[in-house]
Amino acid sequence: MRIFVFFTIVIALGSCAQAYLPNVRNTPQFREGGEFQLGASIGTGIDVQTAYSFTDHVAMMANGSWVTKKEADHTRQQRFGELGLGYFNANRHMRVELFGGYGLGTSTHSAQYYFFFDDVGQKQVVATGNFQRFFIQPSIGTNNRRFNMAATMRFSAVDFTRMEAEGFVRTPPERPQLFIEPAVTGRFPLRGNIYGLFQLGVGLSADAESYFKTTPLQASVGIQINTTSLRTRVY
Repeated sequence: MRIFVFFTIVIALGSCAQAYLPNVRNTPQFREGGEFQLGASIGTGIDVQTAYSFTDHVAMMANGSWVTKKEADHTRQQRFGELGLGYFNANRHMRVELFGGYGLGTSTHSAQYYFFFDDVGQKQVVATGNFQRFFIQPSIGTNNRRFNMAATMRFSAVDFTRMEAEGFVRTPPERPQLFIEPAVTGRFPLRGNIYGLFQLGVGLSADAESYFKTTPLQASVGIQINTTSLRTRVY
């Protein structure tokens, strides 16, 4: 636990230079239809996540994240929201799911971009950008009464559609950038239908020449209200 807290602090302090900050992976790991989840996590920022299973195999999620950090020359910010639709299946030993979705966000950060100042090349600026993200997210997890783990491999295509810095507005000419964002999530009961959560994640760019950066590591802890514990199917 001490190691986990240490990584959380280090990651939060070291994430100020990146344009894109991955949000916490929402891994509902439903058992059946009619389940609802509402959770909140703290890590690099604050994440709020919801999910609902319409049937025994179809579910949706809605997530939001907020990052605000005061830096020497600016306030680092990111606001992001997304919706996802997915398929899941559960048996006595494991749970699997596959979600896909779309989100929109804004990011204010300090970085270098060549397309703002063609005459002088790259220059460090405080930029505000609007971006969109498409994602595909498969997960597999355990199905126990108490502690459960889930492994997730999220693939995200992130596209900055607008950048503004020092009065200049630009549309980045590059194609959307692909990121591979695996994570491990732990969930355990606290009391009644309240659960504790923790997650360790990695953000990797699939393009070695990506014009913006992401945080290489993420960690979060949180709580969740989960009606799974109130349903009748208990393995």
